[in-house]
Amino acid sequence: MDSFKDLLKMQELYILGVSGGCDSMALLDMMNQAGYQIIVCHVNYHLREDSDLDQQTVEAYCHRYDLPCYVREIDKQVYGPDNFQDQARRLRYQFYLEIGMKYQTQKVVLAHHQNDVIENIVMQLQRHNTKGYLGIQEISEVFGVTVIRPCLAVRKQFLRDYCHGHNVEYRDDYTNFQTEFTRDYVRNVTLKDYDEEKIEKLLKWAQEHNQRYASKLKQLQIYLDLYHQKNKIDYTCIPKELLDGFIYEILKEVVYPPLISNALIKEIIKQIKSNKPNINMDLPVNIRFIKEYDNICVSNLKNNHSYCLKYEHLVYDKHEHFYLSEVGHLNEGVYVSKEDFPITIRSARPGDVIVTAGGTKKVSRLFIDNKIPKSKRDTWPIVENSQGMIILVPHLAKNIGYLYSKPNIYVVKLETYTTRSEIMHKDIKEILISGDQISAKCKELGAIIDKDYEGKEVLLVGLLKGSVPFMAELSKYLNTDVTFDYMNVSSYEGVESKTLVVKQDLKEDVSGKNVLIVEDILDTGKTLFNVKEMLLKRKANSVKIVTMLDKEEGRVFEMKADYVGFKIPNAFVVGYGLDFNERYRQLPYVGILKEDCYK
Repeated sequence: MDSFKDLLKMQELYILGVSGGCDSMALLDMMNQAGYQIIVCHVNYHLREDSDLDQQTVEAYCHRYDLPCYVREIDKQVYGPDNFQDQARRLRYQFYLEIGMKYQTQKVVLAHHQNDVIENIVMQLQRHNTKGYLGIQEISEVFGVTVIRPCLAVRKQFLRDYCHGHNVEYRDDYTNFQTEFTRDYVRNVTLKDYDEEKIEKLLKWAQEHNQRYASKLKQLQIYLDLYHQKNKIDYTCIPKELLDGFIYEILKEVVYPPLISNALIKEIIKQIKSNKPNINMDLPVNIRFIKEYDNICVSNLKNNHSYCLKYEHLVYDKHEHFYLSEVGHLNEGVYVSKEDFPITIRSARPGDVIVTAGGTKKVSRLFIDNKIPKSKRDTWPIVENSQGMIILVPHLAKNIGYLYSKPNIYVVKLETYTTRSEIMHKDIKEILISGDQISAKCKELGAIIDKDYEGKEVLLVGLLKGSVPFMAELSKYLNTDVTFDYMNVSSYEGVESKTLVVKQDLKEDVSGKNVLIVEDILDTGKTLFNVKEMLLKRKANSVKIVTMLDKEEGRVFEMKADYVGFKIPNAFVVGYGLDFNERYRQLPYVGILKEDCYK
């Protein structure tokens, strides 16, 4: 099969999952005869009285060809009341992972075929689970291993015929012909009504769906990267038409995909768009979907962040959720005397109160009034004196008896402050171009520029300040002999365009040199038109322009760049060097700024 050459490499070592059925035995023989390096793994679930015969069949083949073979026998007492197929799947992949670690490989090859693909599509349709990929992917990540499936293009009958034609012994699992499990029912009942024409239509429809899904996933990647950086994301920055797909992708990372229905995603979107600032939704397998104001994330329910630490004397210490310092903000400091020790610093508890200048306050109400996200409330430090009285809730309240003394200890809550980048990110209406996309484009432009300037020296002239990140990235991919210089010219101040002002001129004499102007954005064309004219008057041999962005709709002067990274719509963009009144330059992408930020 052609897929072998496309998916498998002779020099790689693979774990091969073999049940003893015709599918996996055919794949075992194909890979063995072709000379692939394989470690055979078989799981005996001991649920059928003849399951030992499956094990013997696999072991006999491996013994005949001197192949390493590992068997995991499962005691029936291990199984709980939950879905057996889910339990078996986890046990199986845990076994693959263990053997893979022993041989330092994470690649597992399985014999899923086109009949399995068809069954999967039908089950996904029945479950209304059609947001993601339909069917089975040739390569996927499952429980920490990379699963490769080279037989998806062939039917089960092909594999059965292979076994007969090559005298490969195999065993039929009689439970596959029953209807107790969903897959068995689909195989033996539902698909009996499908003729070949209907199956081909189903496969074609699924293929078209998967092409659309791949395109959508490419658009989502920017937002998934942002989510993974902080394990949360401001959902308002995600375009409305991509939100359902984004929810599916982050759920898929922690929830078995068949459990993610379209109805579940719709309910989550309904909840996060509600007026409630904090929402917790319990999902399958101990997972919780969390909304905290505009931020959303998925969390494991088993996480327990409670803590309680006692200090016998003044000490400057660091803990997972806070640190004790000699300096800090007045609202996170308190004066503790000898009588206050031992002090206790712990997580909040139900019923906590603190006596403030404004009266007795519930700590839970302080959290609500100050809009502290629920996930941060669990770890917010509470400071008690030796009498069990709460004397400080950092940044939120201080006991009236400790209000007027200069602090000698500061309890600094880790992650108390929102970073400037987080604040700026909230001002972005839409991420237009990711940092990865810019890097890839720079590599592409670098190859073109190298070809055009082959054998020549080039003076790169960066226009400060916006071009700096783009110029730094582009230069990494230039093999041409280049030198650097910079000009600080301006035709923008705030939003209104002004005439060209040269604030910093070049140090290099450009006479007789090949100059390549590096710019962040070609907009009206005024700046680049004037700079190019200036350099030509200084007798540069040639002057060309490379721009990261080209906003053609904003053009006032007849001006074209010789090398263009991305053409963009007529929108106010910031990030990756572009600013609004000197802000947003450090954002690692190009995004559209919300109108209320500059109007």
